[in-house]
Amino acid sequence: LWVILLLVIGSPVWMLLGLSAATYGARCFVEERNAGTLDILLATALSGKAIVWGKFWGFFKLYGLFLAVFVPCWIMPFWMAIWNEIESVLAGLASVLLPFLALGVLVSFLIFGMWASLRASTPTRAVLTTLVGIALLFMGEGMVMGVLDASFGMSEEALFFTAFFVFFLSTYAIAGFMVRHMIRRLRPAEE
Repeated sequence: LWVILLLVIGSPVWMLLGLSAATYGARCFVEERNAGTLDILLATALSGKAIVWGKFWGFFKLYGLFLAVFVPCWIMPFWMAIWNEIESVLAGLASVLLPFLALGVLVSFLIFGMWASLRASTPTRAVLTTLVGIALLFMGEGMVMGVLDASFGMSEEALFFTAFFVFFLSTYAIAGFMVRHMIRRLRPAEE
């Protein structure tokens, strides 16, 4: 019952949190540029890395208490369901990796939004670019998983772990590229 209740309530809340991360990121630089405060920020002695990470941690400062309470409450029923029906070590490991996957999604939405914010001229364009980019990322990963499943006939657990690692590696590689690009765009002389 708790699992169903938290899925019905928790999944939409998690989706809204992901969308708020994407829109927060998509607005952070473009609104500063439009207000004229980005030039003031760039005139300071702050490094590009400090500016990017300051914006990044600003989201977690804004939503940190909510995340600290909501994430464990949302994930705990999954842990209990998996641990009650554990058939292998892989299922137990899957329950441990679930919070990292959830936070990875949130971080990727935020960084993609920040990257789009530096490139876009309006907040609307930045948000739309972010949402389209995230949709393409998920569709690409879904297609990779479909090909792997069709080609190798993987078990559910093996498919979960493959999806987890494909998602993590691709998302963090793309996020790393985007962070480096943002730093270069803010401070061209830095690397």
